[in-house]
Parts: sequence; C-alpha cells; structure tokens
Amino acid sequence: MSPARRAVRFSDLWLRVPLFWPGRSAGSSREISLAGTRWTLSVARDQTSDAAGGVPLVASARQHDWPRGDVPHEIAYSGWREVAGLSMPTRIEQRLGGQLLRRERLTDIAVTPVETVDPDCAPPARPKSAEAPVWIRAAGHWVTRRLAMGAGADRDQTGNVAFEERADGIFHVVGGSHHTLVVVDDRGLTLVDAPLHPARSETLLRMLDERWPDRPLRRVVVTHHHSDHSGGLMPLLRTGAELVVGREAEGFFRDVIARGRDVGDVAVRTVSGRERIATDARALTVINVPNDHAAGMLAVRVDDAALTFVADLYSPGREAQSPQLARQFYSALSWHGLASGDLIGSHGSGTQPMGALRAYLAEQFPDWMVPAPDGTGPDARTADPDGPS
Repeated sequence: MSPARRAVRFSDLWLRVPLFWPGRSAGSSREISLAGTRWTLSVARDQTSDAAGGVPLVASARQHDWPRGDVPHEIAYSGWREVAGLSMPTRIEQRLGGQLLRRERLTDIAVTPVETVDPDCAPPARPKSAEAPVWIRAAGHWVTRRLAMGAGADRDQTGNVAFEERADGIFHVVGGSHHTLVVVDDRGLTLVDAPLHPARSETLLRMLDERWPDRPLRRVVVTHHHSDHSGGLMPLLRTGAELVVGREAEGFFRDVIARGRDVGDVAVRTVSGRERIATDARALTVINVPNDHAAGMLAVRVDDAALTFVADLYSPGREAQSPQLARQFYSALSWHGLASGDLIGSHGSGTQPMGALRAYLAEQFPDWMVPAPDGTGPDARTADPDGPS
C-alpha cells in the first residue's frame, strides 16, 4: 500500500467513529490532526438519538482542492445506533466545497468487547507510516476521491517526470498516470495540460528551466477543468504564462485565479469553436470538442507536425476506451477538417495514426458512416440517417 493511501486509510478509520477521537476537548468541540489536516468535531447534539445527551453531528476542516485552493471539508454523522453499549453512526456523508464526495451506509457493525482483548495489549500509538507524504498533506480527499472513481492516483508523481521527444521541438512529458505536452518554439514554451497537483508542476518547471533556460513558459492550454488535468495549474500561472481554456470553463478558471495566492494578473484566452495560435516558427490549432465528458473540452493540434493532443476522450495506445467519447472526438476533428496525422494523449502511450482511431470506430459502430478526415464525405460503412453525434 502506498504511503498516501496508508495515511488516508488511517484517517478514515478515526473519522468513521468520532466518539473515539483522542483529540483534546475545547469548549463544545474536539480537535484532532490527521494526515496533515486539523479536524474539529462539533459536539452539537442529535436529539433524535437514544444516546444520553445525544451524539456528535459534524466534523469539519479546510483542505486543499487543486486547483481551487482551500475549501471546506465536512463530514456529517447520522443514523446513530447502539452497538454493544456504544452509539455508532450508520450514515456518514462527506462534502468537499459543498459537493458530495462520499456517502456511506453501514449495515453491519461489530464491536470487540475489551475483556476479549489481550490485557498486555496497549492502545495503539499513531504509526509513523500513517503520516501523509508532503505532496498529499492536507489534501487526503484526493486519494479518497480517485479510489472511489476506480482511477487511483495515490502515488508520488513528482520524481518520475520524463521527456520523450515525438517530433522536432515536441515533447511528451510522461512518467506517471497523466501526461503533458511541451511545444518548443524560438522564443518560449507552450504546455498542454497541468495534471495532478502543484508538486508535479513545480518539478516540471525546474526541468524546463534546466533544459531551456532562455525560453520562458509563454502559455498553458488546459484541456478541461477536471482536477486531475488542472490540479497543477497554479505554479504554472505564477510564471506569467497565458491561460487558454474552453469557453464553457472560463468561469471556473477565473474563480481559481481570483482565489489563488501570488498569481497576479493572468491573460485568459477562451476558445469556443476553433482558434489558431501562432507561436513564432509554428502554430497551434485549438478545437473546442462537444462531448459528454466535460464542458469546454479542448484538443490541441501542432500544425507543422500534424500531431493532435487529446485528453480522456481517447487514449492512444491504450486498450480500454470509451467508444462514445472517441466518436465525439473524431467527429469534431473531421468537422474542422483535421482528422489526419497522429494522436498523442494525456493517457496511453506513444503516438498513434489517426487511421487507427477510424478503424476502431468502424469496428465499434458498424452502422455508422465514419466521416472522412477532412469532413467531406464517408470513408466506411453504411450511412447512419441521423448522422454522427
């Protein structure tokens, strides 16, 4: 088990049973520090409980939620039931920044009576292994949320950053679960995506400065607002780089900037359809892709290399795909006449010819007329009367 998951697991055990908190009492509250987060337990009473004097209702804290900054994290306890003479909550609901993070319903609770425990067994001290690593400190919810999604990102991804050159001046930043694209031009750098958390971006910035000391970071294109693709944004913006986002996500990112520390004024460019961004010796075409995954989703094409970066909608070189999202992605590229060249992704590995995506879609949707790369007509199968979605 990774150190981050171990620390969060230890915290969850204490937070699940608030009556056992070993923290100090302070007036009408009790406090405890877990995984770098100081929690306060409200001892307001639930008068519907049969327990004498009622039971605790809410534990609260503030935690980092990249890239939004510090937000309230609350855990509400209800459905108290007496088990072996102890009051235990059977419903536990966590909210982060007002949004539901996790909801538990406990149907079977067992308590081991103290007389059955070895008398020489002392109460366990908090193990050193339960201390949260620096990168996850005060943000344990990150591990909880990613595990609940079935896409755990609980390992330190600050020491594994690596560059793979895919074309002249185009580098795939790999080494973890989420990738970034670096585009080098005569005067500076463009990054596509700011994944995971600030610590990874800080490592990346140091490596960029070592490799290209005379070429500053000029812009960051964020494919979409989901935290695993934008969580490392703030250190990048502190360099003075321009931010490019989808029009539908503009409000989210402006709020992030307003709440950020030491960020200053940030130039924000929004893309609602298709926009060409000149970068001295080369150009990028940024496309807003209508899809079911995230509003304001962008794909980025490096024109001179005919290489398109895609996040989540399709993952080049990976077996598991979402057919519907891949179809939406390809349809948008074809509509703009850009469904050619090669693909590179925030997930997956290496590059893949666009023809491989067309073949995949023809297999997944045998009755759908896969659009031609330039959007002028079909190149496979029988036409769908409703057209591509």
